[in-house]
Amino acid sequence: MKRRDEGFVLLVVLWVLAVLTVVTVGFGKRTLLDQRAAAYMLDQSEAMMQARGAVYRGILLLRNKAVTDMAEMDHPPVTHLGQQWAKPMDLFKEGVFELPEGVEGDTCTFHIEDEQSRMNLNTIPFEVLEKVDALDRSVLRRIRVRRTTGEHEGEGPAPFHAAEELRYIRGVDFEDWYGTRKKAGLYNLFTTAGDGRININTARREVLVCIPDLDGQAINAILGYRAGSDGQIGTGDDIGFLDWNDLVERTGVSGESLTALKRYGDLYSTYYTVTGIATRRNGQVRASATATVIVMSGEATILDWRERPLGA
Repeated sequence: MKRRDEGFVLLVVLWVLAVLTVVTVGFGKRTLLDQRAAAYMLDQSEAMMQARGAVYRGILLLRNKAVTDMAEMDHPPVTHLGQQWAKPMDLFKEGVFELPEGVEGDTCTFHIEDEQSRMNLNTIPFEVLEKVDALDRSVLRRIRVRRTTGEHEGEGPAPFHAAEELRYIRGVDFEDWYGTRKKAGLYNLFTTAGDGRININTARREVLVCIPDLDGQAINAILGYRAGSDGQIGTGDDIGFLDWNDLVERTGVSGESLTALKRYGDLYSTYYTVTGIATRRNGQVRASATATVIVMSGEATILDWRERPLGA
């Protein structure tokens, strides 16, 4: 009887030890997961802070441009892709930010886009919209209704707050939005910032072809000059036109094409988007911050701010 009792006690002890082992292992795994989650949140927070810093560094660059624009005496202020603001910058490589220990494979960058290189969906004349291949008559009609009378009785005009809203208009499909080899995507053509004029110094070919009465020869001459000596848009030797007389002298554009450029275009921009992106863990953790900025009277003022993590 005594041996049976001892055996039972031993069995109970073994079961208790087994349960304690399972509980201990479980707590250990939970602690490890909590540590990993905390490390991820710390990395995400640091990446977001640096993405914000990158945006502010870009805004500072635009403020410098605003001051320079006001001081320009030889010609009216201009905006083109050969200027400093148009060059993306890695703040780690440039030494603007100190590289934290353990992030040697990561980046902290910003790039600036000229919003007026696109067409303002709210203010661009309808004759320009009619030249966009991806907008059929039904979609154009819905845009017109939204801009003039509103979609429902008594509502009034309903301006687009973001170009992405165009994607959800009935009649705009996946290929219209993202484009194909033969057709430019709408996401690359439109903005909701600016005065409605297109910056001829920064606009893509896909935007320039939408300007009524601007012929292909004029577009080729404009892009050819802007590309600089290497013949490639978006490289370090890009240049721009200082004024309309300079454009005429450099390209020979005249007649209806020149009239169209002056009617629908400009050579100076005041609206920009600054996007900062920072990474951790060799790019596995990423964060993005974006600001829409207006540059006027020697200042760069933030109009809108958005930020989001970009995954892990």
